[in-house]
Amino acid sequence: MASKTHDDQLGFGFTLITIGIIWLLFKFNILTFSIFGAMSDLWPLLLVVAGVNLIFRSSRLVSFLMWMFFIAVLVLYGQFGGGTVKEVIGMDVNTEIAVRDESWKTYQTASGNIDINEDVSLGTIDFDLGFGGIYIDSTSSKTLSYSVPEEITTVYSRESGNSINVDFNQDEKLFFNWGSDNNFDYKFDIPEDVEWDLNVNIGALDGVIDLSDLLVRSLDIDCGAGDIEITYGDKVSQVYTKIDCGATEVTLNVPEGVGVEVNLDGLIIDNNFSNSGLSKISDSIYRSDNFEREDIKIFVEIDTGVGEVTLRRY
Repeated sequence: MASKTHDDQLGFGFTLITIGIIWLLFKFNILTFSIFGAMSDLWPLLLVVAGVNLIFRSSRLVSFLMWMFFIAVLVLYGQFGGGTVKEVIGMDVNTEIAVRDESWKTYQTASGNIDINEDVSLGTIDFDLGFGGIYIDSTSSKTLSYSVPEEITTVYSRESGNSINVDFNQDEKLFFNWGSDNNFDYKFDIPEDVEWDLNVNIGALDGVIDLSDLLVRSLDIDCGAGDIEITYGDKVSQVYTKIDCGATEVTLNVPEGVGVEVNLDGLIIDNNFSNSGLSKISDSIYRSDNFEREDIKIFVEIDTGVGEVTLRRY
């Protein structure tokens, strides 16, 4: 009995030390969210750890050592796996242009402006990135302004009639920031008099997306892990949002008097819907009161491995 108690204390003590060390590594940007992206590749290793723990279930020390082994592999893979990633990755612009045609304009600067023709009323923006913080806001001008990290992101734009397509693309994506002081924030000011469809594909996302003054019809976010805050407005009669993440924390800021429907799929460990005027109408769907009678409706679909959702009215 004394030996088992000693093993328990030893395992618990080492667990606290390990958690503290990993937290400090994240705090000083030595480790990043890329570890969560590695989970999608290494999940079979969880079966191995669980199997060994079943065989040696009487030994807490073996269980602790197996979990430490899993964390160590996860950290190493997250930092050095998933392809050869360099500190700063150059783009093969010619290859990308060959896929597109000569009608696309190409920009490869850390910041810039894309002037949009006055006749343009519809637009699509694709964000295909590695990881970082995305900040989207509006501008009253007919110019889309952007600021991206270093010169690793190539920007493409093409106008056709009354529509425009803009791509922010990284062929080889950065998935970690190994002790670097580089800024991995992506900032965009989007014209507010164009109806937009926004598609975000990113490994890990810390996002603040302000749609309150934008004519955004659809927002599609696909990420490995994310901490996302979305602020909606009342400029569009219907807005469709789809969030597909492995692990995510989502905050939805919605104006009073706007109908909201949220469809949840996955392990949602917490939500505040009952305190925010949303009622559960099925196993996964929540709706605000008087949803059908509201002129403006927001549809949100969240598919996550594990997540937390908060809805706020303003």
